[in-house]
Amino acid sequence: MMLKNINLTNLAIIPARGGSKRLKNKNKLKLSGKPLVLYTVEAALKSQYVTDVLVSSDSDDILDIACNHDKVSRHKRESSLAKDTSTALELVDHIVTNSPRRYDFVTLMLPTCPLRTHEHLDQAFDLISEHDDGVISVTTYSFPIELNVPVKGDYINLHDNSPLITGNTRSQNHEPKFRPNGGFYVARWDSFKKNRNFWKGNVKYFIMSTLDSVDIDTKFDLDIAELLIKEKENE
Repeated sequence: MMLKNINLTNLAIIPARGGSKRLKNKNKLKLSGKPLVLYTVEAALKSQYVTDVLVSSDSDDILDIACNHDKVSRHKRESSLAKDTSTALELVDHIVTNSPRRYDFVTLMLPTCPLRTHEHLDQAFDLISEHDDGVISVTTYSFPIELNVPVKGDYINLHDNSPLITGNTRSQNHEPKFRPNGGFYVARWDSFKKNRNFWKGNVKYFIMSTLDSVDIDTKFDLDIAELLIKEKENE
C-alpha cells in the first residue's frame, strides 16, 4: 500500500549554516533575486507530504530570512553542531532525539540543491510503500566511474582489469552509477531513531536529472543555477 491517500506527519529539516569556506554567506546569496535558502524552504512548504518545516542555523540573519512564514520553525543551532566538521546527519540525529513530538517521517533537505522542487519530493514519496523505510534522491555521475585514473605517488596506478587498459572505454558500455544529490533524504521516524541513518533498511531511490541536481558550492555553481532558472523561465 502506498502513502498517497494516507494522512501522515513529516518534519522537513533544512540545515543552513552561516559559515561557508568556499562561497562566503552561501545560504544568503541571491539566486535569481531570491536568497538561496528560500528555494528549499518553498519546496518543503509546497509539498503535500510535508507537515512541518524546521530551519536550523547558527545565523540569526539566515533564520530571519528563512523563517518569515508561520509554518516554518526556527532552530538556533548550538555551536557544537555548527563547526566546519559538523555534519547534517549529526544535526538531524540531535533534533530527532530531542524532539518532544513523534512524526511519521523525517526529511532532510539541503539548501545547496535549489532546483529540487516539491514535485520531486512528492513523486519520491509516492514510491514509498508500507514496507519501505524511506527514499533518497540521487542523480547519475556525469562520467563512468569505471574510467577513473588511480594514482600512487607520481605515477598512474591502474589494475590490469581497468577498462582503460582493456580498451572498454565507451561510456555506453558501462551501467549508470548514482550518487546522492542533496535534494532529500527521507526516513520513517522510528527507523531513523533506531538506525540514526537514512541509508539503512528498505530504502528506495528517486532519480533526478543532473541539471536539477546542481549543487551550490562555488560561484561557478551559482552562475550555472542562475542560467538554468532563466532557461526554465523562458520555456
